[in-house]
Amino acid sequence: MSDSAAELLSDLRQLRRKVRRDRHGYWLPLLLFAALILLAPLCYWALSAHYVSDPIPFTAMEIGSTPWHGGDSVAVWYWTIGLILCVGASVWWYHRRGLATGVEGRLGGYFLLAAAVPVALMFGGQLFELIVWSNYDISLYSRPEIIAPIVIGAVIVSGTAAFVGTRWKRLWVGAIAVVGLAAVVAFSAIAVFLLHGLVPLLIIAGALAVLAWLERSPLLAVIAVLFGVATAHANVSGLGRLLELDAEWRLLLDAAPPAAVLMIGGVIALVRSRRAAE
Repeated sequence: MSDSAAELLSDLRQLRRKVRRDRHGYWLPLLLFAALILLAPLCYWALSAHYVSDPIPFTAMEIGSTPWHGGDSVAVWYWTIGLILCVGASVWWYHRRGLATGVEGRLGGYFLLAAAVPVALMFGGQLFELIVWSNYDISLYSRPEIIAPIVIGAVIVSGTAAFVGTRWKRLWVGAIAVVGLAAVVAFSAIAVFLLHGLVPLLIIAGALAVLAWLERSPLLAVIAVLFGVATAHANVSGLGRLLELDAEWRLLLDAAPPAAVLMIGGVIALVRSRRAAE
């Protein structure tokens, strides 16, 4: 290969990396999700919602009951509306940023993610519960051993489809469709437990993982992993439970580490974005 050809390939690689840096705008979704988590304790306190953080196995719900009604339904509505607004605002932000920079890229994956979250939250979880109640007369809320394989299987399918779509560009559209369907299934299964602890944060973790793949961003992938670890700790034990605090203060301390990961990651991403624009 001649020197001129090698230099051309090097220039193309540098241009490709620059285009990706210009397209990156994930600092805003990180800060939006962090704000949603930090505002959760205020919502719970102001509306007297009960913070349910009992360890697994979860307390069984009576057949026919639903977390969408009753005194604690505000918690479900808070996370449902908040997550939908954050995802919707993020998609709008990417579209606006693409128009401003002239590097909009393919937004199909972002729109698919924006559709998967509300569909799963509003309908998927209730559909899962309805099917199980009708056929087995049990509540999925008290049967995490049924939900866990569904979520794990959906994650494996989604990851495989993402790899195939990245490796073979011709299969990109099909891969996006499979990732979206798997995301709906996983988010729907998680939505069954919206009333329990900080389980809604698992939906944020999944959304960040998909976003890291769409962005091809190692930094965002690291943030998503750290956030997933912090979320798992908050739901399994949590700082509040370790310190044996009241439910009100337990929620604040349990939510603080995952929110801190997103806040710090968002600030770092914002600084990197500003430096790249200079």
